[in-house]
Amino acid sequence: MTMFASAAPAVAGQAMAFKSTGFFQVLAEGEITPDTPAAFTDYLNRNGPVHLTLMFNSPGGNLMAGLALGREIRRAGWSTNIGTPGLSPLTSNPGECDSSCTLAFLGGRIRSMAFGSKYGVHRFWGQMVGDVQQTTQQFAAIHCLQC
Repeated sequence: MTMFASAAPAVAGQAMAFKSTGFFQVLAEGEITPDTPAAFTDYLNRNGPVHLTLMFNSPGGNLMAGLALGREIRRAGWSTNIGTPGLSPLTSNPGECDSSCTLAFLGGRIRSMAFGSKYGVHRFWGQMVGDVQQTTQQFAAIHCLQC
């Protein structure tokens, strides 16, 4: 009987932190907050463009910050992966990327997932009371112009 590892639960309730796992990878784990894009830029400024892949394990978080993080990843020319560090630099264990994390993940030049990882997309819900579909369309139109 062959057993496969299941996705590592995404760290909830803790702001996303960036940690080098060596071998040109950085683990991005925790919730995406409004400060996360700036934290990634600070990480780049402190460590240089040595790492080339950002490995996600996140429950998501702030929608606008997820979009901004995706833009920063693309601007830096990095690839993205959903997973957690594996036993060797060539493999990764499953991870999770949900909600706004999925938008940040799409910023990667090359995107990949460890076998068994979870990629959770859901419908956007506005914070205003009213027609959610109309709010969503307006939100998309406004921010698509900034792409």
